[in-house]
Amino acid sequence: MSAEKTHGPTVGWRRSADLRGALLVAVTVVSLLAACAGPVTRGGTLYTEGRYVDAASVLESAEREVVTASPSERATYGLYRGMTLLALGDLRGAERWLSVARRLQARDAEVLSPSESELLDAGERAVLRARERRAAEHRAATAPSSVAAVEPPPPAPASATANP
Repeated sequence: MSAEKTHGPTVGWRRSADLRGALLVAVTVVSLLAACAGPVTRGGTLYTEGRYVDAASVLESAEREVVTASPSERATYGLYRGMTLLALGDLRGAERWLSVARRLQARDAEVLSPSESELLDAGERAVLRARERRAAEHRAATAPSSVAAVEPPPPAPASATANP
């Protein structure tokens, strides 16, 4: 039996610790966002303040502008849009935007600072853990009952099949 729990207060604490760790890295990154233009900086600041809904709104509204931005700004945008969506529980959206940041970084390692790269790594690990958790929960919820699978139903009583 695995020592790792799949539910309970310890797991909730671990998830909170993951987000707190990512938030701590993000606070460091915010100071580096000064080189980025308006909405990306604002969205990153809102993310680090824990104002995820506001950050998502600001970043979503800036999506068209970022298309023509520098690779560095696009990578930073992808990073914060992904982390914001992750904090809001949108794994698919988080994975999409974090992968944008990762692809840009793969082309040019310097589009993200070292602390931004750490935040990207933390975000990707958090997405993976959340996907694994959801898959385990789905398997548990859809698994057939072990009792029903092993034991056939009891036979009908003899009195119910006898003719009077």
